[in-house]
Amino acid sequence: MPAFIMGGNVMGTALVMEHANALAQMIVSEKDKLFDERVEALVKLYRRAEFYLKQGFLESIVCEFHRKKVEMIMQAETKGEITEILKLSKPHFDGNKFV
Repeated sequence: MPAFIMGGNVMGTALVMEHANALAQMIVSEKDKLFDERVEALVKLYRRAEFYLKQGFLESIVCEFHRKKVEMIMQAETKGEITEILKLSKPHFDGNKFV
């Protein structure tokens, strides 16, 4: 797979397989008006997951995070939804504690 898709260094075999599967699903799907946005989102997502692996996160957790985000990206109907999916989660203070 080209380096620009894989993000260079490959650490987790399961993550690579998840990423390849997501790209394959997009390629064989019918014409998609958001194809370019989805590919770009998948590349960003892969790079983030790869960073988490380098930081020492368990591969099983990173792969599950990747799998869920890929599913959300594939179901998104607008570019705005894809952008929102890629945003990092921020803690929220409810007055007593962070949630």
